[in-house]
Amino acid sequence: MNLDDTLYSLNCFDMMKSKLLASELKIKTVKDLLEYYPYKHVEQIKIDSLSDISPKYVGSVIIITGVLKAIDIVTTSKKKKYLQGILLSSSQKQLQLIWFKRLDSIIKLYQSNCTYTISGELSVFKDKYTIVHPTIIKNDSPVILSFYSLTDKLKKRGINDTFLRQMYQKVFELDIDIPENIPQELCFKYKLMSRYEAFKEIHIPSSSKTLSLAKRRLKFEELFLMQYKMYKSKLSYSNSIGYVMSDVSLVKRFYEHLPFQLTNAQKRVIKEIYHDMMSGHRMNRLLQGDVGSGKTIVAFISMLVAISNGYQVAMMVPTEVLAEQHYKKISELSKQFDITTVLLTGSTTSSQRNQISEFLYSGIINIIIGTHALLNDSLQYKKLGLVIIDEQHKFGVTQRAKLSAINGSLQPHTLIMTATPIPRTLAMTMYVEYDISTIDELPNGRKQIKTVHFYESNRLRMFGFVQQQLDLGHQVYFVYPLIDESDKINIKNLMDGYEAISRAFPGMAISIVHGAMNPKDKDFEMNRFSVGETKIMIATTVIEVGIDVPNATVMVIENADRFGLAQLHQLRGRVGRGSNESYCILMTDMKLSKQSRERINAMVKYSDGFTISNIDMKLRGAGDIMGEAQSGYVNLKIADINEDYEMMKVIKEEIKKITQY
Repeated sequence: MNLDDTLYSLNCFDMMKSKLLASELKIKTVKDLLEYYPYKHVEQIKIDSLSDISPKYVGSVIIITGVLKAIDIVTTSKKKKYLQGILLSSSQKQLQLIWFKRLDSIIKLYQSNCTYTISGELSVFKDKYTIVHPTIIKNDSPVILSFYSLTDKLKKRGINDTFLRQMYQKVFELDIDIPENIPQELCFKYKLMSRYEAFKEIHIPSSSKTLSLAKRRLKFEELFLMQYKMYKSKLSYSNSIGYVMSDVSLVKRFYEHLPFQLTNAQKRVIKEIYHDMMSGHRMNRLLQGDVGSGKTIVAFISMLVAISNGYQVAMMVPTEVLAEQHYKKISELSKQFDITTVLLTGSTTSSQRNQISEFLYSGIINIIIGTHALLNDSLQYKKLGLVIIDEQHKFGVTQRAKLSAINGSLQPHTLIMTATPIPRTLAMTMYVEYDISTIDELPNGRKQIKTVHFYESNRLRMFGFVQQQLDLGHQVYFVYPLIDESDKINIKNLMDGYEAISRAFPGMAISIVHGAMNPKDKDFEMNRFSVGETKIMIATTVIEVGIDVPNATVMVIENADRFGLAQLHQLRGRVGRGSNESYCILMTDMKLSKQSRERINAMVKYSDGFTISNIDMKLRGAGDIMGEAQSGYVNLKIADINEDYEMMKVIKEEIKKITQY
């Protein structure tokens, strides 16, 4: 039997259970089953006698043997029923056993005056030592129990922790071929447990020591395979031939009329990008920079390099709002040149699409900016030389690859950008295949945004401050997490907010923007706010990116505890884009979870996106930060980027030797 065999072929699983595991947990093969790791392990404490039970064991899982004196169904005063058993030892000290579910089937498993060895968490119920829902165990049962993340549907069909433990026991009684997938010399050098032993010990631990060794082996394997794959990808990029772009005539002309000074960080990054584009190798670079750090100017200068050398540029962004924002800004920046820029989104009409496609193929269009619409197979370029992807984490791995591979034999240079700074540990591991450029300096004149946390009791104070800013002629954002009411969570919604704000600021022109609006209405409202016709913008997170209103000085985020840390930082970046002092007000109720309070405190204390991103990763983990779209890279099942950082550094050095990178 090998790892690719289906579960049904094992004869341990019937067809129904095999299908359930496939549909609920995506477990289809033996490999899937073995790599479905427990989320926790609990070491059971063996108690020799009931007389040894004491308060120190409450909350622990214990194993104990005794005679079942009686077992009966008890009816409470509220006519609810539970099953009660009394386990006695030779000392006649009692241990209460309680079941609240499946009473009829449980009572058939036990007989009075019989001896049982049971396991369960010790608690106190009605002043008596109690085990709720105990499990009968055999003498050869493992001392350390594995627990798995299971759905309610699986549990209802009998696939629970006990069932899975039994299945893993049966699987390892079979003859399974589990080949090694790490170089033998590394296994020997780092004293790694064999892959077979590691799988067995992670599911059926024989001791705490062997469990620890199994985790170490499986973490090493996971991190090694992930980084090896990325280094191979990096090598394929660095060895692949790219367009040589040495002409910078348009860039020089742009510098002559530049109305502001580039920061040193921008100049450094531009040199790194230009070096790639003229090297003869294909560029694969990630540009990260905080909100407002000037990534768009860097992207535009990169475009000018490509156009100077006779190539076209495609820029893909996740939303129509951001696409339109980039289109307007880049059109404005390029008006001094003979450059044709077009916009392609889901709202583009069929006739417009056909014309754009025709002009792209003929080479009339120099720059095309759009959303996922750029992935349409009908689009053909005359000479696509540069692909820029903004807010890269919003796109899947395959989507990014498809756009970069759209051009015939030679693939275009690729620049991906993010305004969500990537934690150093994540960059070291998840972005190995990219060269990374960082803009770690804000342009002159950008002031630090003052962030404060107000509870609901401070609402009138917040309204008073907003009124002061409006009186100064400034504009204000109010951002809400929901459009309509939700029965499940008690939070203010955008429509209620509109009514409250209308009452608080009578006669004030207000815009409303949310994701359910049609694009034309959304654009109309955003444009009214941009040109100053409206002074207050009430919105959902559609304004997270792509809105640039220098006169807006206040960002009020309602129910701020309902937003992620990176999202809060992005929203804060919508203000402070002009020369005026700007503010971010985080509104919450008094009751906050520990993690929510940590997020709010981090926002108040720190303004640097790189610091924020590191805190965010510690709170949420790498997988959540990267998002579902990046699951091709971050499918870590057992390793942890933060905890296993030292191991990653060791593996990275070993892979460099193997790949000779």
